[in-house]
Amino acid sequence: MFLRKAMKTIRVDVTKESVNDFLKVLWYELRERVGPVACQHSYYDTDNNEKYIYEVDWCVDELPFKVNLKFSNHTAKGIIGVDIEAITIASGEVDIRAESNIEDVIFETSKLDFSKRYKKLTLKVPISSSIRFYGNYFLEKSNVAIASEAEFDYVVFQVSILDENELTHVITDTVKKITSSLTLCTQQLIEFIGGTIKKSENHSVLDLSGREFIKPCLNNDFVDCDEVIDGNKLVLISESDNILYKVLISIDNENSVNRFAESIKLRKEVSENRFLNCFKAQYELLGYVSSIESLLDASEKNSVLECANCGMQLEKPERRISAQFNEFVSLHSRNSGPVEKAMKALYGDRSKFVHTGKSLTSIGTAGMGNPFILEGKQHISDVPKYYYNVHEFTGYLLRKAMMAE
Repeated sequence: MFLRKAMKTIRVDVTKESVNDFLKVLWYELRERVGPVACQHSYYDTDNNEKYIYEVDWCVDELPFKVNLKFSNHTAKGIIGVDIEAITIASGEVDIRAESNIEDVIFETSKLDFSKRYKKLTLKVPISSSIRFYGNYFLEKSNVAIASEAEFDYVVFQVSILDENELTHVITDTVKKITSSLTLCTQQLIEFIGGTIKKSENHSVLDLSGREFIKPCLNNDFVDCDEVIDGNKLVLISESDNILYKVLISIDNENSVNRFAESIKLRKEVSENRFLNCFKAQYELLGYVSSIESLLDASEKNSVLECANCGMQLEKPERRISAQFNEFVSLHSRNSGPVEKAMKALYGDRSKFVHTGKSLTSIGTAGMGNPFILEGKQHISDVPKYYYNVHEFTGYLLRKAMMAE
């Protein structure tokens, strides 16, 4: 019986920029040259604060051995080594042949030019909204089109993939970025709800979307969604392309529009069944705050404080998120009193809900054909007073912020 005290180690040189491409291609090559891949994954730090271990336990019924892989990922250098151990399940012995095969796959994959492995696809994906688009739009900077056809509206875009297995994830991720951006640009919930997806390796975005496009409108300062509806059809503002492009290249902007779109979806569910879904308004409101906080600087900065007793100056690390939130609202609302008042109340309620768990909604009060519940200087309604405009105020502020970048 051959038992080894330490795992077999091979040295590789995968740059930081290529780590995820390497892993995607490696999984494909392992499936092709070794067998089915199904894993449990973990990722943890080491005594070296620049070195992390990506550990993979690989075991499937179709293979007579199980594999443990440990990738050493250096935060500056990338993957610098891999520990391998393959154990025959029946005997518990080291499977030298399997290890050698896996070693060859890892080493050869690490030497590939991953850029040559990418395949470009053009996709045409159906989207849904309560209001259809006015016509076809081409957002040139983002290379995304909206095709308004007889039965559905579609978004048309290109993706690059290394492996067909990642296509579903790439489609879902890209469509969410696009539809969330369009939701922000129209104040209307736009989403992918399934349906037939058309794909082509030989056609451009323009090829799959038609050639007759209309120009976006110039109403970039709109607040109410009615301002971008013409004849019961949605029209895009002229800054839509810039906003979408910024979302596609920035994770902060992506997070922002995703939280906003999720809140608009919750708002729709609340409006469809106020009695059953009223509680969702609380999470809708949290999303509006998060959509703005995604655009703030969350890094710690030292503030100089003076000790009240001795006068010594002290440094205290602070993030100033609440102050930044207020500054963001003032800047992008141009010091609009109604907007600042509503957003201040929103932020206060968000803190109350998060830190105390106190409900922001109340079933059985006004909105269900009932009077307010009066409590001295205060009253209780089913949702906060600012609720009816807060989605429009938040959308306006986010659009202004992204247009100003």
